[in-house]
Amino acid sequence: MDREYPALTKIIKNKIGNGVNISRIIAVAYLLWAAHPSHCAPFGLPVNTAKIGYGVGYAVVSVDDPDGNSKDEGAVQPLNLVYTDWLFSNSKLFSDIKQWTEVFYFETSLDAVDNNIGQDVQSFGIRFSLQKSFRFTDSFSPWFGAGVDISRTRYTVRHTRDAEGFLLQSFEDRDDTGIAFLFNIINEWTLQSDWSLAAKLEQSIPLSADISQFTAALVLLYRY
Repeated sequence: MDREYPALTKIIKNKIGNGVNISRIIAVAYLLWAAHPSHCAPFGLPVNTAKIGYGVGYAVVSVDDPDGNSKDEGAVQPLNLVYTDWLFSNSKLFSDIKQWTEVFYFETSLDAVDNNIGQDVQSFGIRFSLQKSFRFTDSFSPWFGAGVDISRTRYTVRHTRDAEGFLLQSFEDRDDTGIAFLFNIINEWTLQSDWSLAAKLEQSIPLSADISQFTAALVLLYRY
C-alpha cells in the first residue's frame, strides 16, 4: 500500500499514528455493536412491546340447557393462545390501557345426576378484552379488564338418568354460537428480560349463549 498509494498512507499515519492497527479499531467497533441488546429497536423506531403466550386454565362451567337443569362441572382448559400489546402506544390518553386477545379450546363432561341433563361439551372461540392498570403498591399493579367472548360450542350425548343410574331420556345433539361479556383481573411478573408469567381470573356472563365460566389461568408470555 505504501508504494501504490503513498499520499493516502501518509495521511493515515498522520491522522491515527503509526502504532495503531486499523484491524483493532474494526474489532473493537464490532464488539461494541455485538454487546448492544438484541431486542432494542434501531434509532428512531419504537421498541416492540407486543407479547405472545401460551396458557393453561381451570374453569367452572355452567350450562343453561333449554331442556332442563344441568350440573356445574370443572374443566381443564389446555389450549389458550394469547396476544397482548398496548392499545395505542403513542397516545397519552390510552397510555395505560392494553388489549388482550385469546384463542381457546376446551372440553368437559357434565354428569347426569339428580335428573340433571348430562352431556359432553366442546367449545372453541376467541376472547378480547381491554385492560387498565391500577397501582396499589410499588410491587402490585394488576390489570382490570372487560371484553367479549365469541365461541362455538357443541353439546353431545345429552341424557338424563334416574337415582339408580338408569337412562331416563335422551336428547338430540346441538350446536350453539354465542357471545358473552368478560370481566377479568390479570397480574404479571417478569421472569427474564423478554419472558413473564401472568395469572388471570375471569368471569364470563352469557349474552346470547347458554354457557358461562369462572376461570383461573396461568399464561407464559414472551416479548418477541
